[in-house]
Amino acid sequence: MRLQLWLFLVFFSLQASAFTPCRIPGYPYAIECLSLKLDSPVSKKQLLEVTVFKVASRVRYPKPSPVIWIPDGISQPSSERAAFIINSLSKLRNRRDILWLEFSPAQESLDPQCGKKGARESSVMMRLNRFDNDDYLHQCRAQLGKLGSLDEVSEQALAKYYDAVANALKLEQVTIFAERSGAAVASAWQAHSPGRILFQVWDNPDMSPGLKTQIQSASQILHNVHIQCVLSKQCAVDAADTETDLNRLFARLPVNVAVRNPRNYQEENIILTAPFLSVAIMQMLNSPVHAQQLPNLIHQALKGDFNPLYQSFATQWTRRQPTLSDPIYLAEQCIPWMRSWHSERTWQNSTPLEATMFENIKKRYQTLCAGVGNNVRQTLVALPATQTLVLSGQSVHAVNYAGMGPEIVQLALPGLGSSALPFGCTKDVIARYFQLQDKMPKSTGMTTEGLEVDCLTHIPLPVMPGVAP
Repeated sequence: MRLQLWLFLVFFSLQASAFTPCRIPGYPYAIECLSLKLDSPVSKKQLLEVTVFKVASRVRYPKPSPVIWIPDGISQPSSERAAFIINSLSKLRNRRDILWLEFSPAQESLDPQCGKKGARESSVMMRLNRFDNDDYLHQCRAQLGKLGSLDEVSEQALAKYYDAVANALKLEQVTIFAERSGAAVASAWQAHSPGRILFQVWDNPDMSPGLKTQIQSASQILHNVHIQCVLSKQCAVDAADTETDLNRLFARLPVNVAVRNPRNYQEENIILTAPFLSVAIMQMLNSPVHAQQLPNLIHQALKGDFNPLYQSFATQWTRRQPTLSDPIYLAEQCIPWMRSWHSERTWQNSTPLEATMFENIKKRYQTLCAGVGNNVRQTLVALPATQTLVLSGQSVHAVNYAGMGPEIVQLALPGLGSSALPFGCTKDVIARYFQLQDKMPKSTGMTTEGLEVDCLTHIPLPVMPGVAP
């Protein structure tokens, strides 16, 4: 029996270390990959396959605590964005390997296009808002039902997958770079395995704040944008107040809008609904560039021209579509809502605009998430117990961590959107943070001294667009 156990451990150790060369899109060099089949921590069914990707350090003997990149969600294959991340974290490779995981449903499991191959590309509306198609949504719910429970892709379950991989690779400690909802996975991992995470960087953490909190933040950003618009004299001369204008616009919906499909140049009629526009406005307010355009776009729509507004939040028309798993994406949308719906029924102290957006978005979630399962485990968002650098741009999901503990250093970045990585000096700030963490005693509190953060904190807001004659 002991011999069999020894042989199993040796075999598993060899399997876990058997990285093989592989390639990812957009990156010119071979990296290393390892496929693992891990039992589900929820149902003990093998529903997800895990691939570990590793970009080796530039030194022969790297530090034993590699950088683990935790992306925002698992519905998009992480390898599709990995080339950008490798470049953004390139300076960390001077001392550490960079690893990330990619989750995919096991064979003969979930269909990423919900049994409707090609449907996502069939029209402009399907490409931008395919869950508004009742038939497609029904098929995606059916696919999602194969998971058995939304908890299969919750942050607690994902954290256990990460910990299992760390054990397989014999990593006693790791460092973390987490994007948006990836911070919730890091937080759950910290709670599941205290001491595993040495220190971490969170880029615009989205810790699933309530819908009311998100809308209040969005309302404040929109108010600030309007003030800037008026002060810069770039608003339309007959524009009143942007919030009032937006409420008037919601009252006119739904409307039919004629647009051209950029793939075949054919004209299509799409229906612009209040729930869809509310979500689109929230997404645009994540980006200062798009937020600056809203006052004039809303004003133009009130005059009857909806095309500029529609095209502004349809910029993905010209982008290559990611290989998205729609059932998993639906789960990622519904998990926060299923946890909080009981506290999101009414809102007494809201402004007129906040009340309208609240009802619109609530209606959208009720439609999306009906019948996908009610038993979603609640999560306790834990503050980082290790040194953490938090980068917070102008995002409706931003959480204020200031003063929440000596381990947390938060940089408020008003000129940035929902990610700090597109700005070149971000990689330098992150690299300096890693260098200081490696040098300082573990008990020493962290400050921004030595990080040279002015290159991020002083990024100006984009210039307001002019008013078309």
